[in-house]
Amino acid sequence: MDINELVLNISQEVVEQALQRSSIGSAAGPDGIPAGLLRLLWAKPYGNHLLYCRVMSSLSLGCFSHQWHRAIIHPICKAGSKEYRPISLLSQIFKITERLVT
Repeated sequence: MDINELVLNISQEVVEQALQRSSIGSAAGPDGIPAGLLRLLWAKPYGNHLLYCRVMSSLSLGCFSHQWHRAIIHPICKAGSKEYRPISLLSQIFKITERLVT
């Protein structure tokens, strides 16, 4: 399936399902937009259309925000150890878009 076929098969309901799979308490990535804010936007009149158009234009054009390619990396101490593991905070919009193509 090529990208054009994929984009044609993505409805607003599919984007909403991807958004609902985001944890409401998820931290914001480099763009500063948390998942909870995206859910609030989706619930507003025309908010769902704006978010849907943003995701779909990125997919159809193959052009993604530079912020989507960045991550904020935080070291987290492993439980019961002095070792650390990294966690990466990614853009929530990027995560939603990624869910649509995987």
